[in-house]
Amino acid sequence: MSVALPPVGNLVPHRRPPKHGGDDPSYEVYELETDDLPDELQVRPDPAGPTRHAFIEPAREMSIEDYQLALGATRGLWRAV
Repeated sequence: MSVALPPVGNLVPHRRPPKHGGDDPSYEVYELETDDLPDELQVRPDPAGPTRHAFIEPAREMSIEDYQLALGATRGLWRAV
């Protein structure tokens, strides 16, 4: 899963709602503490922009179904910005 790192201005304008200086009112912005991710997931900084972008990836080899379940299990960790 692709994620922007703080601050919210690291999101491209077409992925940011107007209240955060963006163009698209249909988007919501959420944050989570990566330290709270389950053991099945890890954060990897994007080599092309390690201070602005990262990936939440499987921490071990797993099926796409297990990865989707692990991502879905993080929903309770999301907070609206």
